[in-house]
Amino acid sequence: MVNDDRHDYLLEALEALTKPRTTRVMQGNDAGITCISTLQHEPLIAMLRNAIAGATGSKGGSSDGALRIPINPAALKLYDEIWRTSGEWFTALTREPIRASAELNLSGWFLAFRDARGAGDVTGEIEREHTRQLSSWVRQITGLFDPMVVVEVTTAYREPITDAYGKPKVNRKGEPRVRKTTRPAECPECGERFAFDRSTGDRITALVIEYRETGEETLDTAVATCRYCGATWEGNYRIRMLSYQIDEREKEIASRA
Repeated sequence: MVNDDRHDYLLEALEALTKPRTTRVMQGNDAGITCISTLQHEPLIAMLRNAIAGATGSKGGSSDGALRIPINPAALKLYDEIWRTSGEWFTALTREPIRASAELNLSGWFLAFRDARGAGDVTGEIEREHTRQLSSWVRQITGLFDPMVVVEVTTAYREPITDAYGKPKVNRKGEPRVRKTTRPAECPECGERFAFDRSTGDRITALVIEYRETGEETLDTAVATCRYCGATWEGNYRIRMLSYQIDEREKEIASRA
């Protein structure tokens, strides 16, 4: 029997792709009053299809072809992949012709898939593969319309001030002069502060946090990653634990200075 938890993830991704969805965001006014508002969104596949050729973009009723929004090749390529793959899934299970839209393919496929699963004809690995694919489409479509924000993780640092010969400068009391600055945080897993961009060879900050602004739930879906060793920290609790580990490490380094 297939684990129901995997079914939940599969169904969640399927509904995001094919059904209208709501998000909660915090809004405020000039008086400083804030409230949580609920926003309604189109299904992700509908958003993707609308982005392929766009609206006509006409101004003042003109039908000038030069005013048309050009085709979005990224949206077209992704929609074609979803329509083709979902059609293959649908016809493989139902032996019926591919349908006119990706949503119809997926909806018809899921009904047949659910029946096959109930009959014990679906293995856990097959369901995981489909769940991964659906979740990947959700991430790709969302990324087209709302790219992730990437923030480098840094820590406060008191840097010694030196002269042209590298000799530390001192104040009137003979104490070393320092300036407040920041430096990349040290990864708790590998101890590295920097990584290297494989495409350019440039040195980059190792630890980053990627998130998408969703109001009060932003940190719940954020992911911290070390670009040197690949370690990840997902969600509110683990990212807070990462912050704690970084702070403790910086205290340890400062105590030895």
